Amino acid sequence: MGTEKQTYLNYINGEWIHSSTGKIKASLNPANIDDIVGYVQESSAEDVNAAVEAARRAQAAWRKLSGPKRGEYLFRAEESKKGRRSFTEANV
Repeated sequence: MGTEKQTYLNYINGEWIHSSTGKIKASLNPANIDDIVGYVQESSAEDVNAAVEAARRAQAAWRKLSGPKRGEYLFRAEESKKGRRSFTEANV
């Protein structure tokens, strides 16, 4: 009995979204190409451009933050990844 494979979305402008193409493709285990580890978005140039533009806008605000405040955000980001890391380690 297999487990349901996760479909990973694009993270653009603070949101997890599907690509503008509406297409996904299998992400394969490189050690066993018959093993699908999940599905990823087939992103378009439009998706890339949207992500770059969102990053440019975010960078202006990020640049104004103090070092300690940036550190707080980075620490929180790392903490939020811990649950996902154990899932990834168990499935790759």
